Amino acid sequence: MSFLKAFLLAIFVACVSAQWQWHRQWQSQRQPQRQQQWQWQPQRQ
Repeated sequence: MSFLKAFLLAIFVACVSAQWQWHRQWQSQRQPQRQQQWQWQPQRQ
């Protein structure tokens, strides 16, 4: 019983950490593009 709980907990932690890593990677990929656009606008004006 405790082994099953630990197994389910391990799967839950793995899913959460994977989702957090994916969200962090997506955010880090999207952020530089926003910064470039924000930097480019004042130079054009």
